[in-house]
Amino acid sequence: MGTQEGVKLLGKIKVISLLSNRALSLLSRIEKRKSKGLCNDMYPSETAKIRDKVIKYIKDTDMVLDVGCGSDLVVPHAIGIDARDLPTVKHRIDDLSLIGLAYPQYINSCDVIFSSHCLEHVPDDHGMLWSLGKLIKPGGILAIYLPDTRYYDDAWNVEHVHSYIYEVFLRWFERSFADRFQIIEHGPDVGPDKYSFFIFAKRL
Repeated sequence: MGTQEGVKLLGKIKVISLLSNRALSLLSRIEKRKSKGLCNDMYPSETAKIRDKVIKYIKDTDMVLDVGCGSDLVVPHAIGIDARDLPTVKHRIDDLSLIGLAYPQYINSCDVIFSSHCLEHVPDDHGMLWSLGKLIKPGGILAIYLPDTRYYDDAWNVEHVHSYIYEVFLRWFERSFADRFQIIEHGPDVGPDKYSFFIFAKRL
């Protein structure tokens, strides 16, 4: 074996060792969550975990956007928006922070905008929330549901570009959007197969 092949092999061994250590760490974290009753795969989607809290703000006649909807719309008549091509998606957009520019037909028109486990995937999270605020009519509701990094090991989700902690995010949201939203309900949502928090805010 030549020097170059030896270096490549050593590199591969290091990568395998690193991945093995990470896998063991992840398994350890999962076992800890299971021991605390936080990991039981009880729900088909993240939306399913918070739906009961959200639907009390939604009427059958409301215009509802489900941003980052995945395959489970919060209510059947919601308009699905996502970066993925799925049967539930009516509008596909790669950069959700530009949603207000991409769909001007919804400006000041939406009664409710719901977004579950989506914001942490968007590099410009402030821009996305500001843009959603343009789409909601005055008096309308923004309902967001996010993972709390204290209970969810998002270091292992390579698609996450932000890590949130409920109390920290709440204060940031209040300071950043005091002239646009009034928070009407918020709280942690932690328990068996739950590791998140929610914020419901009224558009001013």
